[in-house]
Amino acid sequence: MWFEADLVQRAVITFDQLHAAIEQQQSERTPLGQLAIRLDYMTMAQTFEVLEAQGTSARLFGEIAVEMQFLTEDELARLLLIQNRSERTIAEILVGQGVVSREKLQEERRRFQQILSDSYATFDLDAAMP
Repeated sequence: MWFEADLVQRAVITFDQLHAAIEQQQSERTPLGQLAIRLDYMTMAQTFEVLEAQGTSARLFGEIAVEMQFLTEDELARLLLIQNRSERTIAEILVGQGVVSREKLQEERRRFQQILSDSYATFDLDAAMP
């Protein structure tokens, strides 16, 4: 998200364009319950039970499923990893929406990575440690 924030700060994209891309990414994300059913970690009945419990709280699906012992911590970690790997990046969405070209994005990413590389090269760990 640092890269995308830099794009906004440098006026390559607007905050509204970033916000729209984030919303699209979230709308495309496969719900954890669907993944759990698909991978036979949970039954549909268990998934609905978690969703019902979630409706009355602000807690996350995975947290409730683990608490109810429908998922183990390891299974939840695997599901979250699968969910994260299967979604398009914000950059891919911005290109897909025509907000920025792939070439411009690659140019900006190289510039951003160079800044990070230069920052790490000049960082003095000894001076930062008490």
